[in-house]
Amino acid sequence: MTPADWHALASRFALGRVTAAPGYVGRGAMGEIWRLETTAGRWAVKWQFPWVPTEARPADVSIQLAASAAGIPLPLPVIAPDGDAVVGIGGRHARVYHWVELGEPVPPPVPAATAAEAGRLLGLLHALANRCDEPADPWYTEVPLAGAWADLIERAAAANAAWAPELAASSDLIAELSGYVVPGTGRPPVSCHRDFNPDNVLPAAADGRLVVLDWENAGPLDAIRELGYAIFTFTSGYGRFDRAAYDAMLAAYACASGSEPALGPDLFGTAVATQLNVLQVMAERALTEPEHRGHAEDLLASVLRHDLDDLRRIIKLLSAELGS
Repeated sequence: MTPADWHALASRFALGRVTAAPGYVGRGAMGEIWRLETTAGRWAVKWQFPWVPTEARPADVSIQLAASAAGIPLPLPVIAPDGDAVVGIGGRHARVYHWVELGEPVPPPVPAATAAEAGRLLGLLHALANRCDEPADPWYTEVPLAGAWADLIERAAAANAAWAPELAASSDLIAELSGYVVPGTGRPPVSCHRDFNPDNVLPAAADGRLVVLDWENAGPLDAIRELGYAIFTFTSGYGRFDRAAYDAMLAAYACASGSEPALGPDLFGTAVATQLNVLQVMAERALTEPEHRGHAEDLLASVLRHDLDDLRRIIKLLSAELGS
């Protein structure tokens, strides 16, 4: 982005005058994060990637504001004077957030105290029981068709992709995990974060309190399945499952949400769906989008070498008490 683009963005969001060269922070699945300093303060600017929706007034803004009012720490979104939260600048779209100085992610499985605080924050969000008018997103509820994997494996092998043998070797595990995702739960969806994991729930640098980031995926989902996704991402990882963290997360969630969650065999449905959809999309991106190949292959390595095995492990370990 050019200096003129940055000045245009600051003007559009009424951020004051740019006072320093913007600094690149990092990238995620939705965009690149930059730090911007102006006469009015510091801001986190997310320049979105082309595949991200560009609605000027996305529904996630109201979810974020409700979550903040409920006591969930988060970088508040900045709204332009005309009411837009997403603006087009220089051929790209951007969002702006208040800057929060953050520490490093806590690697999973996280300590019990961290899991408890994460469970408390998720419980506060679900206790709002906000309904969404948006349709359900199959990313969180459905897995790729079985036939898609064979085609993907063949294309990866033909392209001599370094990860092709690992994908082929995971075929049975992919099929096994796919069987845990069943359509519908009978429970009404509520407004959820839908990406509540240790990469997006980070300690603040000043005091270590957890701050919830990256709400762009927020929308309707079964609260129990989001809880299952959070349990998976916070209490397991790299071949380990921490029972103390699991118990602490559930207890804090129940206290904050106001009721004991009704856990059942579909608890990890969203965890499975998201992992397999990430696997498919990142493989496609690695094969067809050279500019994003490095990021895609990093995610592929994590899913294929750790995440799928960790997910099967936690499902098996908890199967008896979940009734599966």
